[in-house]
Amino acid sequence: MGRARGCGAVGVYRDSVERRVSDMPVVGHPLQLRVRVPRYQCEDDGCAREVFVHDSSRGLDHPAVRGRYVAALGDR
Repeated sequence: MGRARGCGAVGVYRDSVERRVSDMPVVGHPLQLRVRVPRYQCEDDGCAREVFVHDSSRGLDHPAVRGRYVAALGDR
């Protein structure tokens, strides 16, 4: 579950959106990961953010994490 940045309340799952994350080239071709990220709706009526996206700043945005995907693809 996600928490609204405005009020900190736990949100209810609403839907998801697709994000594209660029990674290091593989055999000279750019690699783009397509990731589905959940969106939540805040149930607090006073919250400034009615709908918000799951915080992925500690996940795929980190180069070391993205590099593992490239390594996993190379093992196939």
